[in-house]
Amino acid sequence: NSEAGALLESSKVDTIVFDKTGTLTADTQALTTIAYPPNVDTRIRRFRSNIVLAGGHTLVGMGEYETNLVGDPVDLSGLHHTHWKYDVHEKSATSRENNAKLWQLRSFPFDPVKKMSSALVLVQNNEDDGAFQLWVVAKGSPSKIRDLVQFESEEKG
Repeated sequence: NSEAGALLESSKVDTIVFDKTGTLTADTQALTTIAYPPNVDTRIRRFRSNIVLAGGHTLVGMGEYETNLVGDPVDLSGLHHTHWKYDVHEKSATSRENNAKLWQLRSFPFDPVKKMSSALVLVQNNEDDGAFQLWVVAKGSPSKIRDLVQFESEEKG
């Protein structure tokens, strides 16, 4: 790994578990469930999680016309789960439900020290008069994500 902090972080490892079924070696990892925060309307929860999954990935286009998406199998599964149409050349995704659209402006790969990855995403929600919003989306360790959410709630409170 070329990440400078990865070597230091690895010194804290005392156990490594390998999956004998081949999930790790066969790239068959898949998103199976999304845990939503409580007390939020189902439609809003689905829309927000789709923004994270469709915009917060590190997938790239490969092939003759760069039309084949490749990368982390969990990112591929997450994007597939959203049912959003992804355009590799624009780095954009369009919702098939409400024509909302997003553009991934910048993605930040998984950081082993922060235990998360993130992206800067421009979202156009056509249900809100086509207004544009700038989102920072993050995926990673549940404890790290929970810390971010709690920090945001404390600042607003």
